[in-house]
Amino acid sequence: MASLTISCSDEVQRLIEQKMVAGQYASENEVLLDALKALNLRDELDAKIQIGVDQLARGEATTYDSTALSEKFARIRAKILAGESEDHE
Repeated sequence: MASLTISCSDEVQRLIEQKMVAGQYASENEVLLDALKALNLRDELDAKIQIGVDQLARGEATTYDSTALSEKFARIRAKILAGESEDHE
């Protein structure tokens, strides 16, 4: 395992320690790894949202009824919670 020393603010240190004390993580590395994964997922989602915004701007919208849209969002949410980052719907 590679070694990296970082400096962080008191707030960041406190947040890391809170996660560890709560038993959610066994080490600082686990906290940071999970946080970085969440940032990568957010970046992927932001990119997908931008694609949709661009499509809307070009008039490439798809019409859904409210039930179908709710079902689609439920499937996407389930994939996100399961740790899957790609949505091919």
